[in-house]
Amino acid sequence: MAPTWYQLSGVDIASEIALPATVVSEGTTGARIAFRLGPAGSSVTPEAWDHRANGVSLGTGPDGFMLRLPGCAEFWIARDGAEVVGTAIEACPPATLAQLFLDQVLPLALHARGRFSFHGSAVALEGQHLIAFLGNSGAGKSTLASSLARGASQLLFSDDCLAVEAAGAEILAHPSYASTRLWSESADALFADRGALPPASPRTAKLRATLAVAADPMPLCRLYLLTAADGAPAITRLSRRDALVALTAHLYRLDTSDRARLAGELDLLEKVVSRVPVARLAYRHSYAELPAVRAAIVADLRQVG
Repeated sequence: MAPTWYQLSGVDIASEIALPATVVSEGTTGARIAFRLGPAGSSVTPEAWDHRANGVSLGTGPDGFMLRLPGCAEFWIARDGAEVVGTAIEACPPATLAQLFLDQVLPLALHARGRFSFHGSAVALEGQHLIAFLGNSGAGKSTLASSLARGASQLLFSDDCLAVEAAGAEILAHPSYASTRLWSESADALFADRGALPPASPRTAKLRATLAVAADPMPLCRLYLLTAADGAPAITRLSRRDALVALTAHLYRLDTSDRARLAGELDLLEKVVSRVPVARLAYRHSYAELPAVRAAIVADLRQVG
């Protein structure tokens, strides 16, 4: 089967199954990842396993890595991240494999290729001010990004994987696919006018909301760490030291024993905190509060430095 080429997160992806991403001509970025279906279990024999809190197990072997999602799929990731092989378990449908690849596997393959990414959502306000939201699971990243991206002249940039790199005096971010994934409560609150939204994949109860997405890389203007609080929305700028510590927790990592990658992470993070303002955004997690949050962000963007 001839693969289809897609572009997202700053790389070209040659995939044997359809992805909810932008189809492109081959070789537009120079950086490539091949995603195919096959017997992932025969590609690597893990020597050590890391059983993570989210239920995913990551095995490390001499030729690559095995990502095991119990009862659903296994993915083999080449050590250099240039190839990913997915294997369905218990008749996992292609749509689920595609979403798992985009949301859980691709960020790790990017890490193997030396392109670092944050677990966060991002929006380009007025199509030019790129802001990103980081936070723990349930912090409201997708809900806040979706609410902002719904406005006129606003563009979604990423829902889950924000790939970044240092480029001159800027931190350049690369767009992901053109939709967000929301729990039904958020979907009903933000997209009631669209009727019933489709499921993000058969494996999750989240729904998919399609939005206008940025087509090209953009410099990152702000990074906001989301936290819940009572009272009016409050934005508090972090020192470079505190920002560096805070951002470390939100990077996707494949191999935590790879010293070269860890050194690359630290170098990138130091450049991020020196070039992009990082702040805590505290607000009451209420849909009625979202306009006030937007107003606070817009006021913050007007500040220089």
